[in-house]
Amino acid sequence: MKFLLTCITTILILISLSNHNIFSQKSKTDSLLFELQYSKSETLKMNILNELTMFLRRSFPDSALLFANQAMTLALQINDKPGLAKSYKNIGNIYNSKDNFGKSDSFYLKSLTIYQELNDTLGISKIYNNLGALNKNQGNFALALEYYQQSLELKLLEGDRFGMGMTYNNIGTIHRLQGNFDLALEYYINSSNTRLEFNDILGLSGCYNNIGLTYIDKKDFKLAITYFQKSILIYEGFEDKLGIGQCYKNIGSAYIQLRNYSLSIEYFEKSLKIDTELGDKIGM
Repeated sequence: MKFLLTCITTILILISLSNHNIFSQKSKTDSLLFELQYSKSETLKMNILNELTMFLRRSFPDSALLFANQAMTLALQINDKPGLAKSYKNIGNIYNSKDNFGKSDSFYLKSLTIYQELNDTLGISKIYNNLGALNKNQGNFALALEYYQQSLELKLLEGDRFGMGMTYNNIGTIHRLQGNFDLALEYYINSSNTRLEFNDILGLSGCYNNIGLTYIDKKDFKLAITYFQKSILIYEGFEDKLGIGQCYKNIGSAYIQLRNYSLSIEYFEKSLKIDTELGDKIGM
């Protein structure tokens, strides 16, 4: 019965996503959904569900949460601790993006406890990074920076340069929010170089967006728009609506400063349309 319900839920989500034209016939996500329907291994199903969660959480967070909860249920059933830790982390990420900070913190701490039991240094570093993001979103910049530094130290210890690229970016954001714009740019550039090294194109788009925000702070609005447009080009390739919407909003803000109000309104309207599609009341 549980498997039947899972299949029905999966098919309904697939229909919903297809109506939004997010999947091309040969897309990675479409392939994962196909594998999920026909997989007989509970472990493989759990891994696919966790991977689907990561693909969908930015553009379809509610669907991603359904997949993440299914992954968590399977992990508990088969007593797969690494898979359970990942599921908890994914659920924490979704609640963080929805500004449900209490639930996000709870799931991050559950994940952290398991990673500590497993002596999984990289897993611990990822949770520290996420706890940094959670505190940043709540305005607790000093605590956020502390978590990011702990995450970076563990990644340095393990030689995780891919992960270091993400944390450099996050530390840069804290410095930007604290008004240390030149230091922020140093961290963003370190992050972008590392992400280029590993062909982390989606991560690079986040760097470009943050560099654009920093140039807004430095009142170089035309250069800021250039970086936002670079970011949009990448987000469009990944059909990342959340990222595109954020960049549209940032470009609108830049055009206000340039007193080009017609273009500002145009980009704010584009952003609002995406926010409405995603149900992002905070963004609206």
